[in-house]
Parts: sequence; C-alpha cells; structure tokens
Amino acid sequence: MLPGIAFVAFSALASLKLFKCGPDEQAACFLLTEACIQDAIAALADDSSNTNKNTEALLKHAVVVDFGSRMKSLKRRVKAYRDLSPTGNAEAGVRFVQSVLEWAHQVPGAAVILLPMIDVLDESGSCQDEDSSVSGFLTTIQQRFRAETAGAEPIQDLSNLKITIPLAEQMQNMQQQQQNNQEGQQGGSLNPFPSIIQEYLGKPKPT
Repeated sequence: MLPGIAFVAFSALASLKLFKCGPDEQAACFLLTEACIQDAIAALADDSSNTNKNTEALLKHAVVVDFGSRMKSLKRRVKAYRDLSPTGNAEAGVRFVQSVLEWAHQVPGAAVILLPMIDVLDESGSCQDEDSSVSGFLTTIQQRFRAETAGAEPIQDLSNLKITIPLAEQMQNMQQQQQNNQEGQQGGSLNPFPSIIQEYLGKPKPT
C-alpha cells in the first residue's frame, strides 16, 4: 500500500474511533458555576420538586471531578466521585488533574462528567490568592477543566442539562423491563391497561 493511501486509511479509522457509539463512548464534560452547584444541592433537599427528579436522574449517570469539596454533598448521588484536593490545595490538584480526568472517562456507564468552576480572580479582577504560585496552579487546573469541556459555556442550571444514556445501559434497562413484564404475566399481576382505559371500557380493575 502506498504511504499516502496508508495515511488516509489510518486517518479514517481514527475518525471512526472518535465518533463510535456504544458503552465505550466518551462522556461529555461540563463546568458548573458555584450558583449551579448550590441550586442543585438545594433542589435535592426538596422531595416534591420536579427539579429534584430531573437532577437526580442526571446525577445517576454523572461522574464528578471535584476540587476543594465544592460538590461533596453530591457524592452519594452520583455514579462516581473524586476530589483533586478536598482541602483545595492547588499544588496537589495540579499533580492529579490529568490522571483523575483520565479515570473519569473510564467509569463504566458514565454519560456526563461534571467539573466545578474555579475562580482565580475576584470581582475586582485581582488574584484571590496573594501567592502567585498558588494562583498559577489554580489557573492551570481551570484551564485543564476548560479544555476538557472544549470551551463550552459553564452550566447555570443542572436540571436543564440533557444527556444521552449509554447504549449498554439502555439495553440493560430494556432487558430488565422485559423480565419484569414476564414475571408479572406469570404471576397474574401485570396490568396491561391503564386505569383510565379500563374505566372507558367498563372493565373492573384487577385486585
């Protein structure tokens, strides 16, 4: 095979790998503002909120890469959670950011990776930390996070974030539903008609 043709063939295979579908597809990454994080935590505390249900459904398929324990309250709600530095040590965070992001993409069944916004500058535009080395470490972490999201705008409302459930999990859910239906039919407890249709047909509801 000619070198030029080999290169084209290799490039085509590489493109296919980037866009392949299935359980090995990479999860999308999103930055969350501090307000978004706090709103999500508050929504989860309200059992009657529709926002709560949407947020819970999202978090079940989410991996959180945290820094400084900003999203620690969501730890039990998500598929997987790791903190670059629970105490917010910027130097430690820089050392672990690459390996932890690589780990996040390997979590089975993850549909989304959530990252916290890190504010290096205060409202006046000055560095929040007087130590220039610390500010440099924070900037490095934030730039790495932004690169992971491909420069997308930070999320303001987590409940509005739409995700695609991995194909493997969709298949598993369908198989589980079919199994439940079969068990229900065998046990005589499956109700194939919603109650409103039964009332329309004048059929008694099963006991």
